[in-house]
Amino acid sequence: MAAAVRNKQDVFNLLGVDYIITPLKILQSLKEYVALPDEKYSRRGLVENPSRIFHSHEPIFIRQKEIMSERTLFEGKANGSDTNHVIKFVELQKWDQYSFSSAMGPASVELVTIGMDGYINQAKPVEELFGKIWPPPNFWPLNTFMGNSPYSLKQSSRYSDKTTLSTLAYGTGNLLQLIASRDGVQYAQFESNAVDHHDHVGAWGGGRCLHQVARPFFRCTAVSVDQKDVGLAKNAAVWGNIVWGHAVSRDLIHWQHLPVAMVADQWYDINGVWTGSATILPYDNLVMLYTGSTNESVQVQNLAYPADPSDPLLRKWVKYEGNPVLIPPPGIAKKDFRDPTTAWTTPEGMWRITIGSKVNKTGISLVYDTIDFKNFELLEGVLHGVPGTGMWECVDFYPVSKIAENGLDTSENGPAVKHVLKSSLDDDRNDYYALGTYDATTGKWVPDNPIIDVGIGLRYDYGNFYASKTFYDQEKKRRVLWAWITESDSEAADICKGWASLQPIPRTIKFDKKTGSNIITWPVAEVENLRLDSKEFDKVVVKPGTVVPLEVGSATQLDIMAEFEVDPKVLERIDGSNSTYDCRSGGGSAERGALGPFGLMVLTDSGLSEQTPIYFYIAKDATGNFNTHFCNDLTRSSEATDVRKLIYGSTVPVLQGEKLTIRTLVDHSIVESFAQGGRAAITSRVYPTKAIYEDAKLYLFNNATDISVTATFLVNGFVIRRSSIATTVKLCFTILK
Repeated sequence: MAAAVRNKQDVFNLLGVDYIITPLKILQSLKEYVALPDEKYSRRGLVENPSRIFHSHEPIFIRQKEIMSERTLFEGKANGSDTNHVIKFVELQKWDQYSFSSAMGPASVELVTIGMDGYINQAKPVEELFGKIWPPPNFWPLNTFMGNSPYSLKQSSRYSDKTTLSTLAYGTGNLLQLIASRDGVQYAQFESNAVDHHDHVGAWGGGRCLHQVARPFFRCTAVSVDQKDVGLAKNAAVWGNIVWGHAVSRDLIHWQHLPVAMVADQWYDINGVWTGSATILPYDNLVMLYTGSTNESVQVQNLAYPADPSDPLLRKWVKYEGNPVLIPPPGIAKKDFRDPTTAWTTPEGMWRITIGSKVNKTGISLVYDTIDFKNFELLEGVLHGVPGTGMWECVDFYPVSKIAENGLDTSENGPAVKHVLKSSLDDDRNDYYALGTYDATTGKWVPDNPIIDVGIGLRYDYGNFYASKTFYDQEKKRRVLWAWITESDSEAADICKGWASLQPIPRTIKFDKKTGSNIITWPVAEVENLRLDSKEFDKVVVKPGTVVPLEVGSATQLDIMAEFEVDPKVLERIDGSNSTYDCRSGGGSAERGALGPFGLMVLTDSGLSEQTPIYFYIAKDATGNFNTHFCNDLTRSSEATDVRKLIYGSTVPVLQGEKLTIRTLVDHSIVESFAQGGRAAITSRVYPTKAIYEDAKLYLFNNATDISVTATFLVNGFVIRRSSIATTVKLCFTILK
């Protein structure tokens, strides 16, 4: 018969232990450094995300330090203290092997889980847990050891049947979030209602939906600020109720969410606060122009500015009382006038912006001049237009240096400068750019090569990458590119996991001085600070029709730098090889040709049933000219049935004497790949069900029929490290049934 547990000491006595790592123990340890009110730890209810695993009236800042396949470290710092406490969430080898440990006690401390029925599950010393079965964490309610309600001690063994999953979804507790998983890569996250610490453990509020893991970088979703319950997440996962979120960072990698910056609360933006851009004025003043959708669904441009310019985080924004400052001009439809750019200066000292639009099927970019951002003059003609490209969204316009490595301020111009004009095409949802020459006097831009004009030629990224914008980083003298990764699963899945879409790792942009015909995009240098261990593979020979495993441990978070060499004499001997090849219309990585495909397989299970290949395919025409294709095949990336599985890719310039190079960032369900130093990029959203955590592997493959490939690799595991500001990015999780 289970023994009654009336208080904390009863638990210690029954289990025969000196330490129990629960939030209570953690908070008791923290009390050495900050005064926390006794028996009030749960008053404020559940915290927002797993990186804050306890809460109190006194502020405690939790920094998400690491996310790895085997462990997740969170660093908790008590307010006013220089002492950090590391709490370790350990995932062992099975889905139901999870535990918490703490750096604040001896290595042999006991771990206790409190079942959702109010019972205490088995306790084991830390050193006995590794490699052995351990029940899922269930939930550790603080008030178990605070109130006077009796609890019973018993063993529990229901960890993998359907009843347990149902219980997980509707469990009890009042403080921690529940994290549990069956498959290793996808978790369930549930939130608790706040209950008084003297009450019995309260019921989980509404049984939260199942969530898929989000990357440890900043993600954007629409937010419905009017809803405070479960519907908040549901509405945020689908289109509608568009407002401006707000987050800040010191390094572009670790982000802290701030309160929503602007909401749809005026007649001129009541149907959505849409895309806009900031402009830094002299003396560090700042203005924001943004598109609003009016109560009659007319797209207009509005002005906002910081309520307190001295606030370094610019937390509050004021909308100009004279809004809107721009309405669609004659000849422009009411829903075809959106997304103002950052302003740049003219030779006359005016500010100039451009706004995307269309006339019939011709995409255009309108140009306006202003002195005060309140009164605007429309210039004759357009900055540029391209027939057949449809509506231009999120237009961007900026200079790149032809000679220097640094980025340029948006107002720079001159003989050593090229200008990039970029548009997001509403018709096909891709981001196109072109290089050209800008005439500041006329306000016109002319492409260098009309054959690869905006919308019909080059793209920033040939995968899942849209609605991008750049900004000039004055501190580091670089231009940084942002974008939007949309989902490739179903809307129902988005609603289930409670969020949709995210942002890729920020990229720098510069002119490719070697080719003179394209730009280079590359992950910001700060991402390299996430690297942990590294493994080097030198001159691995991959013969035709073979697959070579690379022992890197769990391959869910990797930064891979790879070089491929093919004997040039062999290339010369081979006759024409599939000169009409196209990544997107071919048979993917399974289609064998004389000179390809060959490359990497990431997020691949040991049986190769799930795999995400990133590869080259060399085509040779009858005259001996080579075209190198850079591709990403998602057709076997997931066994899920509600996922779009495309093949992405394009040709990439390879100059005489250059090796073929790929850099790939793998982050659970996002894969970002760069060929030839960033001349081409592909971003993909994948949803593996088997190739996850310790079951995710890395391979080389060569499906060419006539060539061997020699590969040299540097593979870095990476993970979120501590940030100089609190990291509060919410991580979402999913259980697969």
